[in-house]
Amino acid sequence: MLELSVNMLGFVWFEGDTVAAVHRHPQDRRTISLAGTSCTSGVVSGRNAASMAQRAICASSKPSDDLSSSLFLRFDFEWSNFATAITDGGILKAIVNSVIITVCSTVITCLVGAAAAYPLARRQTRGNKLVSAGILAIMMIPPLSILVPLYSFLVQIGGVNSYWGIVLVLSATNLPLAIFLYTAFIRAIPASIDEAGMVDGASKPKIFFTLILPLLKPVTATVVIMISVGVWNEYALSNYLITDASMQPIAPR
Repeated sequence: MLELSVNMLGFVWFEGDTVAAVHRHPQDRRTISLAGTSCTSGVVSGRNAASMAQRAICASSKPSDDLSSSLFLRFDFEWSNFATAITDGGILKAIVNSVIITVCSTVITCLVGAAAAYPLARRQTRGNKLVSAGILAIMMIPPLSILVPLYSFLVQIGGVNSYWGIVLVLSATNLPLAIFLYTAFIRAIPASIDEAGMVDGASKPKIFFTLILPLLKPVTATVVIMISVGVWNEYALSNYLITDASMQPIAPR
C-alpha cells in the first residue's frame, strides 16, 4: 500500500490573504494512506474494465449461432450485430441514460458525503459516534431488501421511470460508503487548518469549502471510482424502478 505523508510547512491561503503559517512538529505529522487506496482501486478497476471490454468486443464479433468462447476474437467481424444493437436495441440512448444517471449520482454522493463527513470527523461527540455507527450498520443492509416499500414510495411521488428518482435512490444507497471514507480521511487532516481559518474570520461552511474540500482529492478519486463503477453496473434497482425502455440505462439491456 502506497502512503502519502503530508507535512504542511508554509502558508495556508484563504481568499488571497495569508491565513497562517501552519508548522507541524514531527509528532503532528499525519500519514494519509487513502491516497494509496485510490491508486490501487484505480488499477483494479482499470484491469476489470479492460477485461470486460475485451469480452464484449469478442462476443459482439460473432454470429448468434457461434457458441465458441467469448475470450477469442473472430477476424471476420459480424458487423450486423452492431447495426442491430443501434437500430433495434437502442444502445446509444441507453448509454446516454447511463452517463446521465452515473454522473449525477456520483456528484451528489461526493458532495453530500463530504459535507456530512466533516462534522462527524471534527466533533467527536457521543451523538456523532452513534451516527457513525448507524452509517456502518446501514452499509450492511442490501438495497434490494427495501425494494417493495421503496417502489411504493416512488410510485406515490411519481419517481418511477424518471431520472431524478433513480438518481436519488442510487445516491442514497451509496452515501454511507462515501461518508465512511470521507470521515476517515478528514480525521487525518490537522485541526490547525480549521483554527487558522477561524482566526481569519471564516465561517464553518467557508472553512470546509475553501480549506478542507481541496485537500480531499485523493479520497474523492477513490469515491468517484467506486461509486461510478457501481452505479454504471447497477442492474436490479434500475430494472425495477425504470421499466420504460426509452429511460433504461445500459445495464438492464
